[in-house]
Amino acid sequence: MSPDTTTESETSHAVCPRCFTHAVDRSNKCRACALRVPTRDGIPSLTDRVRQSPLLDRETTDSFVTVAQNESFDRAVREVIAPIDHDGSIRAALFDPGAHDWRLLVSEHLSGTCLDLHAGSGLRSLLLAEQVDRVYAVDPSIDALRFLDARTDYASVDHVHPIHADFESIAWSDELFDTIVVGASLFDSLSPTSMTTAFDQLRKALTEDGSLLVIADGWLRRSGLSDILGLERVTPPHSERCHDLGQALQATPSQYRSLFETVGFDTVDMYSLLPNRDLSKYTFETGTDRAVEWILDSELSSNSTRHALARSFASVGAKLGVIEQTTPSFLFVCTDSERGVERTAREDSSALTPRSESLLVRGRCRSVRLEFENDELVRVVKLPNRTAHDTFVTREHDVLSTLNSIDAPITETLPSGRCEQTACGPAYIEQAVSGTAATFDPDSIDQFRTLLGTVFEWLVRFQRTYAGESVTRSPSEIRDDLTVDGFDLRPPSVSDPVTMVSTPSHGDFCPGNLLFEEGAISMVIDWEFATLTGYPVTDPAYFVLQMSKAIAGDLETGLEEVLAGTGPYASILQATIRDYCAAVGIAPRAFCLYLAYPRVRRLRWYAHKSPALRYTKRPEERAVIISLIWEYYEAIRHRLCENDSTAESAIPAADRQL
Repeated sequence: MSPDTTTESETSHAVCPRCFTHAVDRSNKCRACALRVPTRDGIPSLTDRVRQSPLLDRETTDSFVTVAQNESFDRAVREVIAPIDHDGSIRAALFDPGAHDWRLLVSEHLSGTCLDLHAGSGLRSLLLAEQVDRVYAVDPSIDALRFLDARTDYASVDHVHPIHADFESIAWSDELFDTIVVGASLFDSLSPTSMTTAFDQLRKALTEDGSLLVIADGWLRRSGLSDILGLERVTPPHSERCHDLGQALQATPSQYRSLFETVGFDTVDMYSLLPNRDLSKYTFETGTDRAVEWILDSELSSNSTRHALARSFASVGAKLGVIEQTTPSFLFVCTDSERGVERTAREDSSALTPRSESLLVRGRCRSVRLEFENDELVRVVKLPNRTAHDTFVTREHDVLSTLNSIDAPITETLPSGRCEQTACGPAYIEQAVSGTAATFDPDSIDQFRTLLGTVFEWLVRFQRTYAGESVTRSPSEIRDDLTVDGFDLRPPSVSDPVTMVSTPSHGDFCPGNLLFEEGAISMVIDWEFATLTGYPVTDPAYFVLQMSKAIAGDLETGLEEVLAGTGPYASILQATIRDYCAAVGIAPRAFCLYLAYPRVRRLRWYAHKSPALRYTKRPEERAVIISLIWEYYEAIRHRLCENDSTAESAIPAADRQL
């Protein structure tokens, strides 16, 4: 039987692709509209056109579906997709939820029954289904929909119904959907003359208070110029470019807005997706100057004259509207006046509805909404980027609540907040704190020494405050600590036990999460990877690896020249680690053994606690880093365990003793 052969018994979706009702009987006839439901590869189909998936070809899809159905979804990803996805871009597009985090900023527009046009392989549909009642995922690529049909990585898959159709083949009727989401590739399938008719039809298909959300590329991306300028992670498929340069240059914010207003939408909100819709690290309502300034300060954090000039020019460009006109991708949210009235009421009644000046910053497992008022950051709201990541939000709240429950000076450097349930899942809400992220000039040994001393002084105070019981790990337990199921990790040979105290650990203790005021740490932020019962080495090990990489330019050189080296930076760092070990009561040997532990712990979370990231290339990359650290274990152990009395520690003398 050929893959495209249709039989009545093969239909696996009891949904009619004409009237979108769930009234299809066993003979594949819809009881509501009498359509004999046609199928292709078991998926309801309304078109004979078959567009190739931009991610997986037919042969790869066949292999994937076979392995997923006969073995497991995990095995299909590992054996079919991973070998052909050398740079990780395919798996990122299929599994990384961060590109669709814009949902978290416009959640009041997502409800009820949703039509997702040009849904592709279904990642966006699965995420939308976590916020709405059901999603009809429509796409002209049958292979993309077959992949969606085989997915088991989302609990919401039962609420997503794939339909093979293009825009022209959908049988439209009035007021079917509460939410319609349109993918950017729809613009590639419509001619300029049919655009107005198409969006007029979409407006008519909405319920009275429904919302149309349109993802669209600006002229910079439609013309292919963003790829030429190096703004793309990978080169977009050729089919997503507009082959008519004149038509591409008309893809401006004003042209899009005019299109939506022409068909009758009287409220059109526009959001910028930076650097583009595929990466979408930042999302904000277009025209929010404070959001642009925050992004510039974040991306151009260097104090060099060149970066200062870049910030100044970009800031002026934002005020003149240049950044708006050159944004690669947008999200448009279109509603009628009735919807606008309801939305205003929701804003007044919900403390968690975004303020008008908000910036969403994408994270790996959760994203952060920064809210501004009078140009000042006033509130931080952290939201999971999928339901399975709820724990990354609740953990931060639970750990910080426990740490802040004692009366100790160190709590002044710990944030506090509250947790509330929202349509997007649990939200952890903090008031804004003051301070600037840690920075230093890698060429300044004095700045290095000062930063190192300040950070390790805080670590010693923190771990002394919360130190728990002494824990002895046997050689077999150490090997268990340093291995992850499914990865060929080979930790150093261990013959003797190590003893450490149990302490809370931050888990992501990098310079960017340390805020400073007047030369001291004023706040340690972002505790989503934290635990109350960790090893003391976790945070200092993560920090020194980050610092070594920053000094040397790459991690391998940092391991060789800083952690295992003999130069002035190496001497200061090694002496500081030895004094830290003495201050918290652990042997330098234990520090060396557990140097890779924060990476192992993160890999374990990616592989087993983050369903989305488990399938991306990140676990493979983390495993390579862990193996690299262990290659230098003996050299680092030799340097840390020798007694060099001439080396100068960065830790103040008063903090070096127990």
